Amino acid sequence: MRRGLHECCKAIDRGMALMCILADNCDEPNYISLVSALCAMRGVKMVRIPDNKVLGKWAGLCKVDKKGEARKVVRTSVVVITNFGERTAHLDWLQNEYKPEATAAAE
Repeated sequence: MRRGLHECCKAIDRGMALMCILADNCDEPNYISLVSALCAMRGVKMVRIPDNKVLGKWAGLCKVDKKGEARKVVRTSVVVITNFGERTAHLDWLQNEYKPEATAAAE
């Protein structure tokens, strides 16, 4: 997994990205345009979520207290998955649910 604009753009451009997760409330609107264009150009599946704090929590950019709750969550605007790990039913659902935008637009 790659986090942050620089690492994610490199992974997408090099063809290593399997899926991109982008936060809609990104501080810089140009980030959204850049990542969206790169994903469309490379055919990378893209998921958009509303909050960058939630994305930071999903990416593990936080401390977990004794109760298992996330504390001190660091916000991130973009995360790229480069390896899904072992194949499961949940992974199959995820891959079928989120098709590349270029393919979805053509349908």
